[in-house]
Amino acid sequence: MTGLRSRVVLITGAVSCIGRATALAFANCGSKLALVWMKKESEDTLKKLERISHECNILGAADIHTGQYDLSKRDGCRVALEEAVERFRGVYKI
Repeated sequence: MTGLRSRVVLITGAVSCIGRATALAFANCGSKLALVWMKKESEDTLKKLERISHECNILGAADIHTGQYDLSKRDGCRVALEEAVERFRGVYKI
């Protein structure tokens, strides 16, 4: 996955098997990561996300944003994207 250094990648479900593997793969490329999860998830999920964020840092992610949103609603998806764009402003433009 060349050419992904400093690119912004938004990953939903980053605590699941596929989501985690995806986050780690992009981190290994030096991408900037927006890791988002469902608002209704448990405290255990938040701890898993913290661990995954730490792993991504170790692998070389350029920057990491995490957030909790109601992704079952259009507004929740919009806010997740807007906050990721705001965090990485100047790096990625819509």
